[in-house]
Amino acid sequence: MTLMTRSEIKLRKNRGDSYVDYKGNLIPARHMKPLLDTCRCSCKTKFDDNYRQSLFNTFWKLKDYSAKVLFICKLINVCEKKYDRRRNLDHPSRRQFTYQYHLNTNEEMCKICFCNTFDVTHDFLKLAIQKSMCNLIPTDNRGAHNKKKSKKN
Repeated sequence: MTLMTRSEIKLRKNRGDSYVDYKGNLIPARHMKPLLDTCRCSCKTKFDDNYRQSLFNTFWKLKDYSAKVLFICKLINVCEKKYDRRRNLDHPSRRQFTYQYHLNTNEEMCKICFCNTFDVTHDFLKLAIQKSMCNLIPTDNRGAHNKKKSKKN
């Protein structure tokens, strides 16, 4: 294992390459995961692996975090929920929207297979959707702090 600078670690992490973190742990490279055999949208029969691989490569070639978030947000449709089946009308439901995941086609994909295609987490998707709904341009604030002054004894 070799020591890397912080900027090199950040570049490798953003590209999805393997890198050694500041603790010395080897973090493996990102790779497209297989689709589920049984999911509610039957994604395995709808989507070709070559097409998914090209989208995966396009996503991980993007240089910065904000470009990745915008790429993902373009593939997610946020719709009002269709049904309201509350039994107690005094307590409003916390769920406001329905999220539809697509791969530049009209075919809908389930969330798990969408995450497996891009090798991202559910939290990344949730944060990307929240930022897009608030019309915030997401920026990568990692490592953007000022240096602390050292205390003199």
